[in-house]
Amino acid sequence: MNLPDFRNHDELNRLRELMGAPYIPDIKEKLIEGITIKRPDEVRVDSDGTLLYKSQRVVRYIRNAKSYLDTRGKLPKYHIVDCKVVNSNRKRYNDYRKQEEAVGRPAIGEFILNMSGDPKIEKLEKHKLIVCEFCLEKLELKSYINGKAEFVIEPDEFPLSDWFDAIEDGYEPIDRITTNGSNYIAAWKFLSWLRRKNDNWTCQKPECRIDLGTERSDRRFLHAHHTKGTQYNKLEDLIALCIHCHSKQEGEKHSQLRTTSNYQEFMKKYGDSIRSRNPKNLPSRQSTAVQEYNTFPFPQDNTTDDDIPA
Repeated sequence: MNLPDFRNHDELNRLRELMGAPYIPDIKEKLIEGITIKRPDEVRVDSDGTLLYKSQRVVRYIRNAKSYLDTRGKLPKYHIVDCKVVNSNRKRYNDYRKQEEAVGRPAIGEFILNMSGDPKIEKLEKHKLIVCEFCLEKLELKSYINGKAEFVIEPDEFPLSDWFDAIEDGYEPIDRITTNGSNYIAAWKFLSWLRRKNDNWTCQKPECRIDLGTERSDRRFLHAHHTKGTQYNKLEDLIALCIHCHSKQEGEKHSQLRTTSNYQEFMKKYGDSIRSRNPKNLPSRQSTAVQEYNTFPFPQDNTTDDDIPA
């Protein structure tokens, strides 16, 4: 049973006003506008490297941005993980207090900044900030090729609202120890979530097109597949495939997906639906369905990467 949101209940709000009781916004509402932090230990680092404020995942930024703008000629950047800049600011926090550090969860990526130049005087303005490149580097969304910076996601295009949705949905960084040395970047599970969400939680194989977004628990049956190999991680190099279609990709480790419990659960739940859509779409590596699949308008992945869904 879902309880109503009493904050949006007209009758209860009318009674509250009659009683003279003040409206007290909850922590999530306050974080949309941003909350100034007074001590560095108010923000802690979770085990996945994300930043927490009172159990809420947040970004960290300089709220009193005028002095930063005057000194550097640009607005400050926001931080999504515990990068080396956040670490440096924590160690030298007294030097940064005049800049009024804050945490928040801006709804559409616009931050409410104090542009007065004085923490005691408020001149609030909305500004779009850019994510810190050191945060992207820590997540391996930034690398250097021949001395030139390459981004999986450009800093000014980082989807902040999707980031929050993804980390609340069970995001965790890749553990190098458990991936058998494959080339998955640290933020792979975020990219996987983003690719599958952008594909509407639907398998992109034309003969399949099964929708796995209706039930949240079914998302584990949808994978993000590298179309050119695990070293290519831009969103255009990924495609959402159900675990059955993913298992028919080239490479032994793809076929091994059929031995997993997730695959068995998927076929038990959706096998009849798959057969009704395409009788040839059965789990045989020598079947006609594999030949048909090879005509798809995206390159085949010849790597033997481990599957790491969601």
